[in-house]
Amino acid sequence: MIDVLRPQIMFASPLMDGVTEHAEFIRLPDYLAGTLSDIRLPNVMFSHQKFSPIIFNKLFVDALNNSIIEIVAPEGLITSRRIAFGKPPEGAKTSQSHD
Repeated sequence: MIDVLRPQIMFASPLMDGVTEHAEFIRLPDYLAGTLSDIRLPNVMFSHQKFSPIIFNKLFVDALNNSIIEIVAPEGLITSRRIAFGKPPEGAKTSQSHD
């Protein structure tokens, strides 16, 4: 008898089956984090050539499910901003400040 209300948690360890390495699950998030840590805002420029603007556009700008949030703490104040590209999803609410 299986209790369907109790979650069944399964995971795989690298090389558990003797074949699967799962390296892409480590490399891809590491590459995304490296890309975001190298970005220079507000100009959206990179200091390292391996973080090509073309790859950045494909990973973040053209993606439908990514959001970039910058958190800055100058002089003890914590501020954040969300960077969005393209047209907002239908029904999305945004707030903008006008000077």
